[in-house]
Amino acid sequence: MANKIAKITEYLVYLALASLVVIWFSINSASSDNVAVSATVSSSMVSCTTATDTINFLATLDNSTISSTTDAVTTMSSSGSIQITVYDTGSTSYGGGLVGPSGNAFIESPSSTFSATATLVAGQEMYGLQAATTSGTNVKISTRYNYASATSLLIGRIATDTVNPTVIASSSAAVSSEKVAATLKAAAAITTPGGAYTDTITFGCLGGI
Repeated sequence: MANKIAKITEYLVYLALASLVVIWFSINSASSDNVAVSATVSSSMVSCTTATDTINFLATLDNSTISSTTDAVTTMSSSGSIQITVYDTGSTSYGGGLVGPSGNAFIESPSSTFSATATLVAGQEMYGLQAATTSGTNVKISTRYNYASATSLLIGRIATDTVNPTVIASSSAAVSSEKVAATLKAAAAITTPGGAYTDTITFGCLGGI
């Protein structure tokens, strides 16, 4: 009988210990602990500097000439791929272009057809951009704008899309202080209302594209 009682007592002690173990694990699993986690994310260094924020026409537009601006030169550096983009304020009603006096006149970009490119013709309302690289070999000009020269009349459309701005130039490789020069050219018609025409061009930079 004594042995039987001893075994029963031993069994009860075992159950008590087992219960304690279960309770301890239950409490521990319900508690919360702060765990510090650290990580390093590789970043693509991108730097773009445009010499001018806005560009003014050098001459008064008339129906017999084609006017151009001084170059807006953007210097680009990156540790990986990079793009230069462009968009303008233009008009909420018409899109990209030059807004005339009191917003009542407008010269579309590149022309009234709003095509990707156009050839400037004196006496017709037209407005667009040309671009060229002035240093480095990695950056390539987009086809739409790759017509820059003193005599070239081919221009690319400037749009007002700030979400998906148009790419002027890009490189799939790292670049160091490579330069892109952008030139605006425009023409007016004999029926174009006189006065001051304005537009604000925004150049942007995107890395890791």
